[in-house]
Amino acid sequence: MESMSKTKRVILIINSNKIDKFAYLNEIISLLNKNECDIYTTSETYNILNLRKKIDLSLIKIIDIDCLDCDLKFDLALTLGGDGTILSTARLFARHKTPILGINLGNLGFLAEVMPDDYASSIERIFGDKDYEIEKRLMIKCTVERNQKKQMTFYALNDIVMHRRSSSKMSVLEAYIDNKFVDKYHGDGLIISTPTGSTAYSLSCGGPILSPDLDAFVITPICAFTLSSRSLIVSDKAKIKIVNRSEGQTLLSTDNQEFFKLMKDDKVLMSRAEFSARLVKFSENNFFDILRTKLSWGNFKKS
Repeated sequence: MESMSKTKRVILIINSNKIDKFAYLNEIISLLNKNECDIYTTSETYNILNLRKKIDLSLIKIIDIDCLDCDLKFDLALTLGGDGTILSTARLFARHKTPILGINLGNLGFLAEVMPDDYASSIERIFGDKDYEIEKRLMIKCTVERNQKKQMTFYALNDIVMHRRSSSKMSVLEAYIDNKFVDKYHGDGLIISTPTGSTAYSLSCGGPILSPDLDAFVITPICAFTLSSRSLIVSDKAKIKIVNRSEGQTLLSTDNQEFFKLMKDDKVLMSRAEFSARLVKFSENNFFDILRTKLSWGNFKKS
């Protein structure tokens, strides 16, 4: 277990659209201050909180996360929001090996570890080194090439999705694994997901659920024209290449939060990221219990 008892630099990442669901932000700030933490947040979040006039901001420092020269090395990223807040936080801070603890203000909450009423005891457990671990989650790196020139590089904790936009034409995507041709997929698109993302969009398209400790990716077609097209699980060591042969517009999305328009013959190159997301997990919250709860397994009603 990695010790976090010496946590001193903490950044608060808050979904401003959901903060009204949480009445204990002042208490969190006081709790972190009691444990001698330097507390930071983004300028955008600071300004939104300042408008509410109910939050004590005197102990919070502002950091510009878009500044290339700023120090983004924190001992803990504390997120208040849903899984989407954790996904965006992971893309920002995984490369700095920052552990993320999520307080769930969203709906499903596969990633957010803490329910709102449990915030105080959970944070105290962090400083007391009690019953938690830092779970590493595989991330995916994605580079778009056009005419043999790199256009953009993205990272994702859940998935990379290529799908057709509003068009009557199907997407046509050629898939290669380690430069070996796999298939040409006709349909609405493709999802390349991590084990973490296997319970997200990929699952709704019929993909398998992968345990988060597996080192693998899932390639799942979206509404495939050919009924024989099925999800494919490949090693995390595989180099995945998707060539866009679509005549219509194709959009690439990263965790459904960042977007890029693909042109015909663009190449999308994917591989395991050089860093992992680090999520704080408590001993009583195991993956299969979460699956049963979130997916309502075993909830049969008597006829």
